[in-house]
Amino acid sequence: MPTQFHIWQIFIRTFLPLILIYTALRIGFIAMFSSDLEIHSFKEILNIIISGWRFDLSALMLANIVLNGIYFLVFPWTAGLTAIWRVWRVLFIAWNLLFILLNLADFAYFPFVQKRMQMDAMQFLTGEKGSDFYRLLPEFILQFWYIPFLVILAYIFLNRLIPLSIFKTEILRNKNTKSFFQYLFSLSIFGALSIITIRGGFQLKPIDSVNAGQMTDSRKIPAVVNTTFTLLRSKGKNNLTEDLSGKWNYETELQKKIIQPFKRDSFKSWNVVILIVESLSHKYLHNDQKWNATPFLDSLLNEGLYMENSYANAKESIQGIPAILSSIPSWQKDPYINSIYSTNQISSLPNELKNKSYTTGFFHGGQNGTMRLDLFAKMAGIEKYFGKK
Repeated sequence: MPTQFHIWQIFIRTFLPLILIYTALRIGFIAMFSSDLEIHSFKEILNIIISGWRFDLSALMLANIVLNGIYFLVFPWTAGLTAIWRVWRVLFIAWNLLFILLNLADFAYFPFVQKRMQMDAMQFLTGEKGSDFYRLLPEFILQFWYIPFLVILAYIFLNRLIPLSIFKTEILRNKNTKSFFQYLFSLSIFGALSIITIRGGFQLKPIDSVNAGQMTDSRKIPAVVNTTFTLLRSKGKNNLTEDLSGKWNYETELQKKIIQPFKRDSFKSWNVVILIVESLSHKYLHNDQKWNATPFLDSLLNEGLYMENSYANAKESIQGIPAILSSIPSWQKDPYINSIYSTNQISSLPNELKNKSYTTGFFHGGQNGTMRLDLFAKMAGIEKYFGKK
């Protein structure tokens, strides 16, 4: 059995070239779309690159979890058997070249959608979003000729830095008890590291694309994440399939019959406080019975405009915050914060107030990370978040 040091040395040697490639792809992505991403300084670029490594490690460990498992389970007992590791090496390079190709394809896809590719983009390949993709493929190849060229360069790079010779380790015959327990310990370390890196750390929930908003503003999120990450993380998430654009004619029906904008001659910089109370319905407010459930809220309502007829467009707390702050209704099974649309550019009340020189804060009675409300608060433009830690 080869030493545990040698096993880890080979593992790191196979992964380091991928980290270098993903970093180069991120630098190229920033260079091509710096104006769209509003990146204007070297400090911002450095922050994006360093922050992006967390998402690169998570994506690469998740994408290669099966091949990595085979390596740690089988290699200690079969090191030096060239035929086995020739097949493993070919699969490893080919599998990762596929994801590198998808990351490069985003160089062409991003200008149209302003976000990284997600699983719904695969519907172009299956024909669910039309059959034009294959008809236009030759034109795409000519227009984006550099993508196949860069894939070939990536193959040469991986082929050189992950040679078959690194797997040709002499098998030690003395497979004693000590070496077996070292193998089990090493396997346990690999399992723990896999879980931590795939989760992206020790936080309450595994990282998602929206977590990139903690490290930079929402406009720059596509540069922090990578296509491999967004594809794998969006797998299994629902997307809106119903076209709502033809439901109403906004100009004639809604504006004339329902929407009656209130126009003010001048803006007054009053303090804005939104109290969000869970599981509180209208029947508790202005209660005429002997039991007065909400005396303080009643006193506030007496001093302001009180809408007796109001309707909910969310069912849960995780849906309620986007609905209140950004008017995003719960149109799908997945809450907006956990959906494939969570990194979209949105308009919100905090952003509008920020444009009027307001300072905004969100005071949350739950633990930081609960329902990812801290992440949405950042995405909505709230400057300061206060949770229970």
